[in-house]
Order: sequence, then structure tokens, then C-alpha cells
Amino acid sequence: MLIDDLFANASRNTAIEFPRGILGIAFAVDLILEFYKKGNPDYVLDDIDALIYRSLDLNYKQTVETGMAAEGLFYMVLHLKYGIRGKYKKEIFAHKAAELLEYTYSEISDKGFKECAPVNIFTTEFFFLYSIATLAELGYYQDRLTHICNELIYILYSCMPVQRFNRLVRLFTVVRIQSAVSGLGSLWNRYAALLRDQIDEDSLVNIDCKTNQLALSDGLTGVFLMMEQVNKYGLVRPFCYSWAYYKERVEKSELWNNLQTDSMPMYALGLNGLWGIHWCIENKCQSKVITKA
Repeated sequence: MLIDDLFANASRNTAIEFPRGILGIAFAVDLILEFYKKGNPDYVLDDIDALIYRSLDLNYKQTVETGMAAEGLFYMVLHLKYGIRGKYKKEIFAHKAAELLEYTYSEISDKGFKECAPVNIFTTEFFFLYSIATLAELGYYQDRLTHICNELIYILYSCMPVQRFNRLVRLFTVVRIQSAVSGLGSLWNRYAALLRDQIDEDSLVNIDCKTNQLALSDGLTGVFLMMEQVNKYGLVRPFCYSWAYYKERVEKSELWNNLQTDSMPMYALGLNGLWGIHWCIENKCQSKVITKA
């Protein structure tokens, strides 16, 4: 029923994008079938996967916008990790992921990364860097990923984010790459330490994330989850913040009370809204501090 509802809310005019489009819907189905309602994504997502594949076909289209290519890469990689079952389909999607990886990297090599303002996790930079780490974790294209990363570090040095939230997003993706990609040069260690030293978590939590800024994509929930993940990798000086403080901030927020009313729009109820915040309160706030490595 839940999957039927997801498909019913999608239409021919639904954008091929991740945050509020077909890519996000398809990934949500992957997660549902993996963790909640067992099923075969190869069958359930057959039509949607065909639509996505055609939309990202670099041979069919003369150009694909860089952000769209990065979001498509992100979906392909997560689909390989959580969804696809069949060996032949895995080979096809792994090949498509390689195409999108090379295309996106060529665009980034020319243009670099543009900082997002206002802040948001879901950027071309995040989709691309997270995909590199996940491909490495899955064992795909190891030598090529090492080569890309040892060139990419110079691009990262050349465009340091100004806003603390964006620095945390980059630090999160950088330490993921460090933990997954073999053969990285020492510049990666130095860069991660530099990023960490330029993030004042007190200012990030108490000034940048104001009272009603709670979401995963640009607020307190995203900050706390990323700080926890950075600490688990144990590659930089740890953050130290209390999940109890997160819960206190959430429960004092006017937005939290509004999210729990029937009048809130559907998009405010997902992982980037009510459900995501509620999950953190239920699963994270039993611990006293952000987990340290």
C-alpha cells in the first residue's frame, strides 16, 4: 500500500531529481523493500528504472546538466547498494554509474564546486563525493577512483566553503572517501584536519541552526548526524555534543509543534521533516553524547 501510494503521487511531469523527484521516490522504494516490506526491486522498479536510465543516457542526449548527472550517479550507486538483485542489471547500472562518474568529474574539473547558499546538503558536490566513497565501498573501479581522488584534492583545496554547515558537509564526505578509497596521498589527511579546525561546532549548532532550523538538509538534524558519522571514522579531532541537547532544542521549537499537526504539507513529513526528526529522537537520544571513535 505504501509503495502504491508513492507511485500514485508520481506522474509523467514529476522531475527526474533526487530531493523531490523520481530519483528520490525510487530510492525510497529501495529502502522500503530492503528494511520494511521484502520484495524484489528489479521487478517493482522496472518501469521507473527504465525511465531514469533513458533520462540519463549520455549517448542519447547531447548534454546532461552537471547537477542532474551527479544526482543520477548518486541514485545509481545507492540502487546498486540497496536495490538491484540481478547480476545482469547490476552490470548495466554499474556501467551507467561509471559513465556518469566520468562525465560529472570532467565537468567539475573544468568548473570546480560552487558553494550553495542558502546551505543545503543536497548539492552536486555532496552527490558526487558521497558516490565516490560508496562506489569504493562496493568494490567498483578502485584504481580509477584513487586516480580521481588524488586529482580531486587540489580542487577541494582551491574552493574552501565559507559557511560552517557547508564545511561540515564537505568534512563528512571527505572522511568517507578517506575510509573507503585506497592509495590516497597525504594531502587528504592534512585537508581533513584543516576542515575540522575551521568548524566551530558551538557556533554551528547555536547560531547557524536557529530555533526552527531542524531539517536534515539544512539544519540541526543534519548537523548532529554528520558530526556523529565524522566521529565514527576517527580520522579528525572529534566533535562533542549531547543528543539530549538535540532533543531539548527540537522540543522547544515552534516548528516541531507545527510538524505534528494535520495541516502540514506532505513534503514536510518525510526523512527531511517530521519522520527524520522523530527517528533521531527515538534512536539517537538515548545516548548521552555524540558517539566518539
